[in-house]
Amino acid sequence: MTDHGLDFVLSRMMNLVNSAEGSNLPPRQRGEFRVPFVTNFRIARIIPGIFQTQYILTWENPENPRIGHYNIYIVNVDTNSPPLGPFTSQVSPATITIQAPIPAHLTIYVQTVMKNGFTSDLLTGPTCGTVTSVV
Repeated sequence: MTDHGLDFVLSRMMNLVNSAEGSNLPPRQRGEFRVPFVTNFRIARIIPGIFQTQYILTWENPENPRIGHYNIYIVNVDTNSPPLGPFTSQVSPATITIQAPIPAHLTIYVQTVMKNGFTSDLLTGPTCGTVTSVV
């Protein structure tokens, strides 16, 4: 007489169908973080307008084929307004348009998003900013 419950448990432990090897596993840990950050994040150009401002952002992509896209958030430091975004981009450079004249002081955050939904830590990730004198 065979115990079918034990056979089921053993077959799941052997993982013959590789059910635990899917893309839903977290990325491999490298240093303190699992999801890689972009490097050399900067504002390449600001194109001011009367009712909108365009920001052209550049960065170096981490070499990882599992990256899905990047989220970009813009925070106006001079006001208590909530962050704008997320704006998404597949690659660098990214052109972000906000519907406002150029503010005096912005901080821009970039977040790496993996194809399985894991994201890099937004607050410890790279940022860039603007300081514009208003005349």
